[in-house]
Amino acid sequence: MRRACIPVATVLLAFGVGCHHEVEMVPLIEKTIYITDRFYDVQALSTDHVFVVGYGGKIIETTNGGQSWDVRPSGVETALYAVRFVDDQHAWISGQDGVILHTGDGGKTFTPIRTPHGDHHDLWIDPADPARMIVGDDGGAQVTTNGGAAWSTYMNQPTAQFYHVS
Repeated sequence: MRRACIPVATVLLAFGVGCHHEVEMVPLIEKTIYITDRFYDVQALSTDHVFVVGYGGKIIETTNGGQSWDVRPSGVETALYAVRFVDDQHAWISGQDGVILHTGDGGKTFTPIRTPHGDHHDLWIDPADPARMIVGDDGGAQVTTNGGAAWSTYMNQPTAQFYHVS
């Protein structure tokens, strides 16, 4: 009698553990976000509203905590490295080839702004004065005090890059 209880208990336990709630997953291919995509920066405006930027000028946005994603047109094909929102409507994105993108409509559209140097890796925006920004790139850093209308030169600073150190 005791030997019969062990196999029956094992079968019942297997059914109990094996029955669980399945999470519905949407395949990446249906989201037009591919496993080969590279994303470099994330800006969360809230727990549900997030912007992500990356390779090939890709900007994606979710407003429901990642349940669905929408691709936003950037107008560029180069990598985008940093996204910074100063409020829920105004943001700046820095990227390759001297591209700085600006939005004033919450990320629906982006306008490119040219700067003195290319390959911008990061962007700092003064929280007390959003018109004052510093962009860091392969040439050093450039500063604007008028929201990107004019930038300082990179020719006034000693800058070096190191790609390999032994």
